[in-house]
Amino acid sequence: MNTSDSNLFNSEFFRQIFETSRDGISIADLDGSFLKTNPAFQILTGYSFEELKKDGLWSLFPLNWDSSRRKVFHEDLLSIGYSQEFEKEYIRKDGKDILISVRMYLIRNESKNPIAFWGTIRDISEQKHKEEVHKQLYEEIKEGWEALRRIFVLNPFPMSISEIDTGKLLEVNRKFAEQIEYEPDKLIGKTMTELGVWFSDQVKEAIFGVISREGFVDSIEMPFRTTTGNEFWGLFSAQPIEYMGKTALLSITVPMTDRIKEGREKQRLLDEVREKEEILSQIFRLNPSAITLSKLNGTLLEVNDRFLEYTGKSKEDVLFKSAIDLGIYDNLIDREKIIELLQRDGVVRNLEIGMKTADGSIRPILFSARFVESFGEKKILAIGHDITEIKEYAQELENLANELVRSKDLFQKLFQLTPSALVVTDWENRTITDVNERFLEMAKMNREDVIGKTTPEIHIWDKVPNFRMEVYELLSQKKEVKNLESAYLASDGTVVPILYSARIIELDGRKQVISLATDITEKKRSEEERKKLYEELRLSKDLFEMIFEMNPDTITLNDFQNGRYIQVNEHFSEMLEYSKEEVIGKIPLELGIWNNRKDREKVMEILAKDGIVRDYEVQFKKKSGEVVDTLLSAKHLNIGDNRITIAIARDITQKKLPSEKKKNNLDGSPYTHRRLWKWRPIQNLCRVIWNRALKK
Repeated sequence: MNTSDSNLFNSEFFRQIFETSRDGISIADLDGSFLKTNPAFQILTGYSFEELKKDGLWSLFPLNWDSSRRKVFHEDLLSIGYSQEFEKEYIRKDGKDILISVRMYLIRNESKNPIAFWGTIRDISEQKHKEEVHKQLYEEIKEGWEALRRIFVLNPFPMSISEIDTGKLLEVNRKFAEQIEYEPDKLIGKTMTELGVWFSDQVKEAIFGVISREGFVDSIEMPFRTTTGNEFWGLFSAQPIEYMGKTALLSITVPMTDRIKEGREKQRLLDEVREKEEILSQIFRLNPSAITLSKLNGTLLEVNDRFLEYTGKSKEDVLFKSAIDLGIYDNLIDREKIIELLQRDGVVRNLEIGMKTADGSIRPILFSARFVESFGEKKILAIGHDITEIKEYAQELENLANELVRSKDLFQKLFQLTPSALVVTDWENRTITDVNERFLEMAKMNREDVIGKTTPEIHIWDKVPNFRMEVYELLSQKKEVKNLESAYLASDGTVVPILYSARIIELDGRKQVISLATDITEKKRSEEERKKLYEELRLSKDLFEMIFEMNPDTITLNDFQNGRYIQVNEHFSEMLEYSKEEVIGKIPLELGIWNNRKDREKVMEILAKDGIVRDYEVQFKKKSGEVVDTLLSAKHLNIGDNRITIAIARDITQKKLPSEKKKNNLDGSPYTHRRLWKWRPIQNLCRVIWNRALKK
């Protein structure tokens, strides 16, 4: 394009290019004063448009151009309509020195007369830097391998030389090894495919396709992977070279991961903005209050679902109409009040108005509105919340308050008749404002001795001096305390144990503490007696269990219903060679303990008839098969709702041997099991063992 027609300049097409171009574009009059600059121009220079207007177009020309040079340039531009591209060092506002490329064009009106200039500027610093790097690289390559080695060592970018046919690496520099996260001395002989550096086979094929077609690749933006799997981006350049008499591929990669990350971050932020816009849209649409956006003249531009619900109309029926057109106001005075407040304060806050709804009813609405700027135009954002339920609730509260007043007399009666001590204390000054008769009885005081005093003054907490402070700390945190054990000190010195609860309430507009104290003297006495009884029971139980385990005879407990063993003592295990774990839960027949079933049947017969067996001689069989002669006694016992059988057996095997008769008679006392049944503690012992078995 040699010159620009003013019609084209004013077209929507040119405007879109002007706003979205990545190159800086400026428009200036014939004197060089800026008329307009696009966003890219301002970003590149770092100056706002107002700051740029102070310098003018000529600030973009080289400093070594004198006035005559500028005049020639100006005349050439006017004659042919455009300028040749020229380069210039430019100092940005932030002080950074950059190299820019400038080209100017002439703008003519419909009469073909010049009216202005427009030009483009482009930051070519990076491009020049790349050109310089490439130029230096190629010049060094020409100077020989030693120069190339120096480049490998000193170059700040990853470089490699590889075989074209196989892709095996012949040389790499330190930056290359660092970039792909691999040890330099282990890279030689490996391929980038083997190392997993190529991002994909498609990327690799595309690169080598360009090299085979063009003979080189230059600054291709592409992704790679490190040997540990991390992704990175770079500008990849490669060209065949002569290396040790063979053709090899020299490559260089300029890292640009940060720029890619920045682009992705910008996209992420853009996506977040879009998402938040969607969320805002949903909040607007689904808000429980009616929301409208209107012009200053009241024309509705947007409404939400709740507004449509109130009016009973569709969105198409209300948009671009006013509240007056829709007949929303119950009283037009409300509208006048809203307009007055907006004009005076710019905002309306919580104004109660009446709104006509679809069913013909009038809803009380709490209305707020303010001016907002939207797309360069002042508009009115309004929110209306239906307070019908709130007003009904307020009426209910008023009715309840009236009812409460009527109930005060009843409350006073209940207050006085409560069997626990009740005290009302002012939260601020801690003075007692009311007590019931039960408190006066427990404290042994008169009403005039208490009202208006604090609890330290009446010495009620003297036996527990820290209790009062602890209660107030808990009330400050939780507003309530429950079931704290403490003690009152009555005026006659009597200590009354109490169970104390308190709560903060509001009476007549002031915070009060109402406390309840229940006399637990009898409860404490019962607890002491129960504790003493429990200790005695525990000692008895320990004694019973010791007797059970240390008894020289075998003792067993069996469930009457199914015959299963509930418990056996240690002597049982020793005599019959069964552990407790092998016995408990099983029946005697499972273990084969009875040597003769007829003995068992006879014992069961006597038990069924008399409920007791005394000193009956039977034989039991050990786990090893050896037979034991015993003297057996057994009896049925009731333990609560359950019935059990207790059996005691004494080993008389030695006594039955003729050679041992005299010996056994010497140590054999006239003891029999009959005495055992008359001893009450054995029944208690059975009860303890039975209860423990039930828990298991």
